[in-house]
Amino acid sequence: MATADSAQDPKSVVVPAVILMLATWLAYSNCLNAPFIFDDISNIEANEAIRSLWPLGSVVDKSNRPLLMLTLAFNYAIGGLDVRGYHLFDVVVHIVAGLTLFAFVRRTLRLRGVESRFRKSADLIAFSIALIWLVHPLQTQAVTYIVQRCESLMGMFFLLFLYCTLRGALSPKPIGWYLSAVTFCWLGMGTKEVMVVAPIVMLVYDRIFLSDSWKAVCRNRWPVYLTCGLAQVALLVLVPKNLAQHADVSAGFQVRGLTAWEYVRSQPAVILHYLRLAFWPDQLCLDYMWPVARSPLEIYGAGLVILALLAGSLQALRWRPRLALAGMAFFVVLAPTSSFMPILDLAVEHRMYLPLISVIVLAVLCLFVLVSRLLRAETSQRSAFVTIVLIAAAALTVRTRTRNADYFSRTSMWSDVVAKAPHNFRGHLGLGLALQGENKFDQAVAAFERAIELNPSYAMAHHSLGVLQVAQGRADEAISHYEQAIRFSAGYVLAYRNYGNLLARQGDYHGAMELYTKAAAVQPPNEATYRVIAHTLLRVRRYKEAADALQAAVNLKPDSLVDVAWLAWVRATAPDAELRDGEEAVRLANQAVRATRYQDSGAMTILAAAYAEAGRFDEAIRTARQTLGLARAAGDEEFTKKARNRLSLLQQQRPIHQTADAFVDP
Repeated sequence: MATADSAQDPKSVVVPAVILMLATWLAYSNCLNAPFIFDDISNIEANEAIRSLWPLGSVVDKSNRPLLMLTLAFNYAIGGLDVRGYHLFDVVVHIVAGLTLFAFVRRTLRLRGVESRFRKSADLIAFSIALIWLVHPLQTQAVTYIVQRCESLMGMFFLLFLYCTLRGALSPKPIGWYLSAVTFCWLGMGTKEVMVVAPIVMLVYDRIFLSDSWKAVCRNRWPVYLTCGLAQVALLVLVPKNLAQHADVSAGFQVRGLTAWEYVRSQPAVILHYLRLAFWPDQLCLDYMWPVARSPLEIYGAGLVILALLAGSLQALRWRPRLALAGMAFFVVLAPTSSFMPILDLAVEHRMYLPLISVIVLAVLCLFVLVSRLLRAETSQRSAFVTIVLIAAAALTVRTRTRNADYFSRTSMWSDVVAKAPHNFRGHLGLGLALQGENKFDQAVAAFERAIELNPSYAMAHHSLGVLQVAQGRADEAISHYEQAIRFSAGYVLAYRNYGNLLARQGDYHGAMELYTKAAAVQPPNEATYRVIAHTLLRVRRYKEAADALQAAVNLKPDSLVDVAWLAWVRATAPDAELRDGEEAVRLANQAVRATRYQDSGAMTILAAAYAEAGRFDEAIRTARQTLGLARAAGDEEFTKKARNRLSLLQQQRPIHQTADAFVDP
């Protein structure tokens, strides 16, 4: 089998490449201001790990997808939480993937041994495939939904791996291409687990298009496949280990409430749904919450169709191996997510990012053959083919832009979800949270209540409703829902903390501390939680434990001025002399007042108390007078009175200490 590439003019790809880039930009230019949504919130907005690019270990620690985390950290370093940078990155990744697809298909169709009619029109066919793939609305979830860049980024590395291996096979000096291929393979493995099938796809492609035998495949490119095989082994070893470290397993055989058989029997209907969307992408949905297949038609009817398609692809290996590769690749790439290993979500559209290529390749080639048979004149064939492709691409582009419009706000997206999947209690929760963010509290309450109606044991909905009821002043109702949230999810840390906050505001500090203690037993507190724990401990006059909690908060976040100031206050005023440290209090208080430019009366009060504890009464009196001036300027009569009393105390050379029966708030 010949493997040499026919002569090509590099300049011939410039215009098609520019058109592909412009078409993709036209399809996705309206997504740049779409807000963070769903998993974006936990992976970007609330993810402290991406707040710094260095050290790298803190960014990628315990992540199955370290490269994804690095790209998010890169975006944060460049533009913080400005969504435009994240979206622009994703669109660029998609464009690079599409251009690589164009180049790969173009060179494949020009290989000797490919039918002459395809070789002759290789550029046009490759351009058509890449164009439709780039603007197809089924790709929006992998491009517009920011955190799902793991799919498009992995897809880009997947295609670059295939392309570089092909170029190496056709080059008289292949080492550079092969090194690049291996690099892209490893990068893909660090982006998403589906990359594990890339060497398998390339191996079959190699045998069908590039080599006369399996022996030739091994002889010519064994270092590439061996090195990529090591990456596969590393991925298969590390992923289960990392998954086991997470309390909420969403993939693998430990997924709660979903067996392997339930997953297997549901996937045929899911795959048929994917195929329908490939040809008619009308009912796109962010979160299907696809139900487990129950009926014989869903299980066996859909299963027989999928088995027939798979069998047809296998049979075609005999008489049309090059065409059969597209069908085989479809099933191989979908296998990690759509076979027997349970994943919490039975159906998500971004899984079709790469498999869609197979569908489009077969559709475009069939269209090309059909037009060739129906029309005799070559110019007519070409014109008809181009016209149909452009009409399809234009329609798909319009649909992509309208789908992107659903991402314009969290409310619009979650409204779309519950309209298409009204059974989805998770969707109603998302809608409620979005409405709450827009201060539409009554509608948010209705959404939370609907989520609870659909799933009475849904702890997140109970908790969210409780939080909203607290904001509305309905504390008694909120307590009921907090208790329900804890009942249905014993490890729900946020429910413990917010319930504790409510009790603390009501003066039940002992009850609040009990809840905080339970939360700390489940998950180590963060800086903000240490702060509320410390404030509660101070109210019940447990100063030693409060000081320890504040010190822990400062250790976690040394630039947290609130925690620094409170720790200084404890060090200056605690009733227990063993807890007081005047000089340490002065150091901490000075850090706080410098940051507030000596204009915060509370921080100045703490500094005055610190000076007094250190025996530096002249400085304490001077600072107290400044504090009194700030209070008078602010027109705060109550604080002015307290500041005057503290100044009088300091003028008597007496430090400011807490009383034995009550905590004094500075």
